[in-house]
Amino acid sequence: MARNTTSECLKAFFQAITMDEELTATYMRASSRADAQRISKLHEDKHGIPGLLLSLDCMHVLWKNCPVGQQCHYKNAKKNKMSSVVLEGGVDWNCWFWHASCGHPGTNNDINIWDVSSLQEMFLSREFNMEVDFPFTIDGKTFQRLWCLVDGIYPPIGRFVKTIPVAVGKVMKLFVEWQESARKDSERAFGMLVRKFQLLARPIEHWNIEDVKNQMCGCVIMHNMMVEERILRERMETCMPCPVWKRKAFKRHGMVREMMMRHAADFKVMFSNHWVYTQMNNIWKRASTILNRDGLTFTTTRITPGSKKRSCIKLL
Repeated sequence: MARNTTSECLKAFFQAITMDEELTATYMRASSRADAQRISKLHEDKHGIPGLLLSLDCMHVLWKNCPVGQQCHYKNAKKNKMSSVVLEGGVDWNCWFWHASCGHPGTNNDINIWDVSSLQEMFLSREFNMEVDFPFTIDGKTFQRLWCLVDGIYPPIGRFVKTIPVAVGKVMKLFVEWQESARKDSERAFGMLVRKFQLLARPIEHWNIEDVKNQMCGCVIMHNMMVEERILRERMETCMPCPVWKRKAFKRHGMVREMMMRHAADFKVMFSNHWVYTQMNNIWKRASTILNRDGLTFTTTRITPGSKKRSCIKLL
């Protein structure tokens, strides 16, 4: 396949993902009160404090073919003076992106991006205070507003918990250690996103900023799809433990290996993500429709579990 045809197929693929209302409504949705309560309970179990909604941070993605007339807005001195596009993301401990804002110019820092962020508008809205916030207790005190973990550059807002620049005393040092370790959820999520999709690790070769936004948002949507499958799989595996008397019986008769092999085969059948493959097939069909409309030839191949999974991830 020629280079231009590959680029057009890639743009049509991510355009089909971002234009799909069902996918965006499911995997790019804002958190509801039920989601916030579940996230707070998760962070209380993992980090020890309730009320934590997400960890907020930004990531730069290099843009190779930025037009000359726009390079003054997108060139970043910290990124080898190359043009870059910023992805602002808010994630939980499972690395699910509850907030993703793509396409900000690389010359902006975290404060400039926060000034135009949709998350700020959501925090300031009355609907968020009435429909998402809920009371929680920390050290015997009741609080009404959820909070986020950020680094030191963000403005001093009541919902932001930042580190202490100069920690004096044992209590402050313990707080700094806890805050910086808990805030690594965002760094871990960005690392997983770049590791899964090498398109974000290399300079993007699109010429239009809208194509760059579609590519970044499409990668976030597919990342959330994978996170959902991982959460569902781990939850189902932990909900079906083997009885104690069966473990003792298998160990007594020297059949532990056969038991593990049999359960592994059952898990492989039960936890196969057919829904994800169905969604990917629908995306490929929409992409082929867009390409055929533009006069390009494109062959749709049905993705099946197993052999096609690894090759599909390498292609992306």
